[in-house]
Amino acid sequence: MAWVTSAYLDNAITTAARTALGLSGGVLTQYEASARATVIATMQFAGYTAPVSVDTTTDTGAFLAKLVSALIVRDAYQYRKGVRLPFDPSGTISEGLFLLDAVHTKRLPIPGMEPSSLDGFGGNAGSPSVGTNARPSFFGPGKLGGF
Repeated sequence: MAWVTSAYLDNAITTAARTALGLSGGVLTQYEASARATVIATMQFAGYTAPVSVDTTTDTGAFLAKLVSALIVRDAYQYRKGVRLPFDPSGTISEGLFLLDAVHTKRLPIPGMEPSSLDGFGGNAGSPSVGTNARPSFFGPGKLGGF
């Protein structure tokens, strides 16, 4: 499910700017899916579990939508040469990328969410030790005899 809609972008950058960037229909869907995937990958790297959908009226949803919309604007502006916008997109893009990098490097938490240090990159979320998904024991008293 999309985290950012055309209505959200209209409120953020105006309808004229969204239209100038060609962000409607399938094009917007493509850019949104790509940007959302980048944000989800960053969240997972930092140890967060990505939500299926976001409510942009909450702190968490507004923050995630801001990240996604910054990436959408960056990508669309990058590929649409010669487009004149009623604003300079560099500030919007820079802020969104700065926030995304801060989440990635774990310097900034996502509002309303708790990361799991074990689930993030470099974490140690182990597999179950019992049950059908348990990994076999490679080390134990019987296997370490003679060392």
